[in-house]
Amino acid sequence: MKKALFVLVLIGGLLFSVLLIKDKLYVDSGQDIPAFKEITVGKEKVELEKKRILNNRVEILLPRGFSIMSEEKAKMKYPSERRPTLIYTNQDDTVNVVFDHTSTKISVGQLYEYKKNLRKTLESIYPSADWFDDKVIKIGGRDVGTLQLLTPAIDIKIYNSMFFTELDGKLLLASVNCTEEKMKDWKSAAREIMNSLRVVR
Repeated sequence: MKKALFVLVLIGGLLFSVLLIKDKLYVDSGQDIPAFKEITVGKEKVELEKKRILNNRVEILLPRGFSIMSEEKAKMKYPSERRPTLIYTNQDDTVNVVFDHTSTKISVGQLYEYKKNLRKTLESIYPSADWFDDKVIKIGGRDVGTLQLLTPAIDIKIYNSMFFTELDGKLLLASVNCTEEKMKDWKSAAREIMNSLRVVR
């Protein structure tokens, strides 16, 4: 049986729970996310469950029942070869949670400038977009940029709740998106998903 050593360490006034396993150090900042959380989406109860993704470097709550989109569907939905790294979707592909650990180098201090430039880019592509949010916030003790907007498509509008941070010196970009008709129901759920983001060191 593997031996695990639990230690309590006081650093900068914060209590950290440290788990040492096989010479690897995992630090829990005291802001661990629950294994499950029930939320209301429209008139329905939806259970979010904790998942580890992107080579176990990220923890996040995702809706139970969402599955990874097949490569064939991903190529149709995101024709560019620069499609996201990972796409979770519901049964009818109308609500997606997208992750992309990009090759773009970035530091925590550059998130504000990146957010500013990303907004300018989106405004030039979608001049008629409706904007709901644009800021950098603290999530799980780290800086996370967020942009929320409604963009026009061919015959519908798409709601995008984008959030991004630094992971291993590169940009981690995520988004919850859905059609406009589902926006009212999924807007608060998107916030719950974003606020559960944790990076595992």
